[in-house]
Amino acid sequence: MIKKINEENLLKLIFLIIQKDKGDRGFFDSLDKVGILSNIFQSLIDTGNSIQHQSANQIDPTFDFRSDTPPNRDPDAFSKTLKSYHKELWSKELPN
Repeated sequence: MIKKINEENLLKLIFLIIQKDKGDRGFFDSLDKVGILSNIFQSLIDTGNSIQHQSANQIDPTFDFRSDTPPNRDPDAFSKTLKSYHKELWSKELPN
């Protein structure tokens, strides 16, 4: 499930975990022991790597636009990836 969360929301999750640990000492350590923090950080690393390797002309037709949309928001209006895909698709010069 962590792999489906976008980079911005993963960073928010880390922030929330740190805030929770301030009031409940040991919360951070308990998540680290079961590997949740490792999964979050690995997902962030993977996201960064995929962004670096993705060319400007490459569009992933399997991308789930809900994953980079804030909760309870419309992906058509809030997905940064969908906006960039639209820009790429609709800004090409037509042959005629």
